[in-house]
Amino acid sequence: MKRIAIAVITTWILASMVWADGAVQAGRLPSSTITLDSSATYQTIEGLGGATAFYNNWITAHPYKQEIFEHAFAGLNLSMLRLGNWWRGVDGQDTDVYEIVAAAQSSLGRDVPIMMSSWSPPATLKSNGRVDEGGTLVKVNGRYDYEGFAEYWADSIQDYNDYGISPTWISIQNEPAWTASYDSCRFNPTEARWNGEYYASYALALDAVYEKLQNDMDTPPKLLGPEVLGIGYNLLHNFLPEMNPESYYGIAHHLYHGGTDGTTDGYNEAFEAVLDLRDQVCPGKPVFMTEYGDFYDLIECANLIHNSLAIEQVSGYNHWTLIWPGQIGLIEIENPWSSGQWTHDKGYWLNPSYWSFKHYSAFIDPGFLRIEADSSNDNLLTSAYLSPNQHRMVVVMVNRSDTPVTRVEVECDLFDYDYSYIYQTTDVNHFESLGELQSAELIVPASSITTVVLDREITLEPASDPHPIHEADEVASQETLYWQPDPNALQHAVYLGTDYQAVATATLDSPEYQGTVFEPSFKPTSLSSTKTYYWRVDETVYSSVNTGEVWSFTTSENTSLWAQFEFNEGSGTQSYDSSSNAWIGTLVNGAGWTTGLIGSAVALDGSNDYIHLPEGIVNGLDEVTFAVWVNLDAATSWSRIFDFGTGTSVNCFLTPNCWAGARFAITNNGSGAEQTISIGESLPTKEWSHMAITLDGSKGIFYLNGQEAGRNNGMTLTPDALGNTHQNYLGKSQYSWDPYLDGILEDFRIYAEAIGSLAVLGLASP
Repeated sequence: MKRIAIAVITTWILASMVWADGAVQAGRLPSSTITLDSSATYQTIEGLGGATAFYNNWITAHPYKQEIFEHAFAGLNLSMLRLGNWWRGVDGQDTDVYEIVAAAQSSLGRDVPIMMSSWSPPATLKSNGRVDEGGTLVKVNGRYDYEGFAEYWADSIQDYNDYGISPTWISIQNEPAWTASYDSCRFNPTEARWNGEYYASYALALDAVYEKLQNDMDTPPKLLGPEVLGIGYNLLHNFLPEMNPESYYGIAHHLYHGGTDGTTDGYNEAFEAVLDLRDQVCPGKPVFMTEYGDFYDLIECANLIHNSLAIEQVSGYNHWTLIWPGQIGLIEIENPWSSGQWTHDKGYWLNPSYWSFKHYSAFIDPGFLRIEADSSNDNLLTSAYLSPNQHRMVVVMVNRSDTPVTRVEVECDLFDYDYSYIYQTTDVNHFESLGELQSAELIVPASSITTVVLDREITLEPASDPHPIHEADEVASQETLYWQPDPNALQHAVYLGTDYQAVATATLDSPEYQGTVFEPSFKPTSLSSTKTYYWRVDETVYSSVNTGEVWSFTTSENTSLWAQFEFNEGSGTQSYDSSSNAWIGTLVNGAGWTTGLIGSAVALDGSNDYIHLPEGIVNGLDEVTFAVWVNLDAATSWSRIFDFGTGTSVNCFLTPNCWAGARFAITNNGSGAEQTISIGESLPTKEWSHMAITLDGSKGIFYLNGQEAGRNNGMTLTPDALGNTHQNYLGKSQYSWDPYLDGILEDFRIYAEAIGSLAVLGLASP
């Protein structure tokens, strides 16, 4: 057990003198102090996040979007995602954001808290009859239509809820006092004239939305406002006094003005004024900085985050450009449709500001309480945070000086901890792990950020009472796994596989690791039939882990196999389906037999031979899995592994190579309406690859060799939408000018369901 002081008298001794040769001279350095005081507490953190309100179609179309999602969500431990409310009265129209939110949830292993802002209501609610160019609310019978505006918000939230997006917080109008050429709607604090025009009242609109949501919803979102452009020009001072404190949860603003000298410290006076105003008109309400961060620099970004948290005492901080082009995004993204002009191999990269944000977001979760952390060195910005159970303390230090090295000596005498971790970022090394805190001393380089994490050991009981019960049989392939958790556990690491020893010894780096969940349940989506699975749940809280015992169950027979062409005939021109449907395929133009990976296979020479499958083979499938083994002689662009349809306007196909790499597409209205899943790389030649496509509701997944390689959570088409297809080909395209497939096909399957990742992995294991 080790200790670090967190009382008023506690000091961390800081030294900052360096000889000309750069060597640190111990004992000859002037000292300064950091004082931590756990009895002096400030705001509770509610969310640290970023926005994906614009360029969403760039993100979902990007061939490396899965990597981008991992960096943006799990990589940052994002706890707030700001979205735009782009609902305009049409059901399910914001398809890109459905995929982004689903990817965030998948990456994080939990729901991501959503903050949603409206740039404009539908044009029918605008005085100018359009969503852009400012305007205000329309009038009905001589009155501004606040009721219609409230209906818009209630209907839009319901529509987003229907697609798995449930906002935690909403802002009824982005920058209400700003008239913009893009989507916008101007409100004044009260109904009043501005520049010769009258405008609707923000306060009355807020009241109307609040009342509507309270009456219509069991768990309405929390309203934030007024979300003005900045904290200068008395904007907050004009809006807040007119707003009914009962109608909003917290104060929200942007930071496009309010500074005094163009530096991040130039906001500090205005930050203090925000707190003074809050204490006068709505004491105790949390403050949210919901949009800013258009900069690149490592220290500048960290400096602003620190000042927002420590001076303004924001509970929520939202970096505007989470994924963005133009040198200002935390994640920089290049045009996905212009890969030939990319300046980076994968068309994206992480800017220095990404690491600035990560030093705070990676370990400071919602519910953490900021405590007093005073530094006598103005250039060593320090803030500290305690977890709700006081089992974790996080200290973030930003050295914004040019001093090459600062030595920090820590006197440890009050805060008990068992584990310590140090992470540090400089211009050269990003988020480098420095291991444990050693001998109460650490080094802080110039222009760097250092995060120290201290954890207490917590005794946890093992997970118990598994469902299905241990050694159960005839378990459905869609079964959800449950268990009784330890009440102190915050997370649960799930391991699942078909080998007992592999599951028993698996670590977070093992393929048996299925992810960490926040609730005591896990749905594998689908499992292979008549197979025994082993699973384990480790209860975790910060650094404390209780390794669970291994349980097992055996699945029942899978009846969803719709077609399976094993191509094991070895002769003739027909291939027979081994499923209960007994389809028959025909080898056309000399398609021949050869030896495959498992048994016999069909060889196609890329000239004019293919396999014709029966009419209606995909009819009525509103869920589907396509799976096949492929060994290409040539990855000819736009050749087809399969293509089912009635022509070029109605079809679904899988190509091993196009401009976006291997790609699945489906359309019932021509190529311009295709919904696609791409993986960013072409299929290799002269080696066996297993490919699988699953479609389920709005979710489409592309698997390569048993691993997810691409995803689109905005897929609304399945084979059921294609009608009665009669041109169903393996190795041939609906387009007469596309080349034929040059390679070998084996074990082509269709399932009448979207089988899960473990079942796909089983198919990819010959």
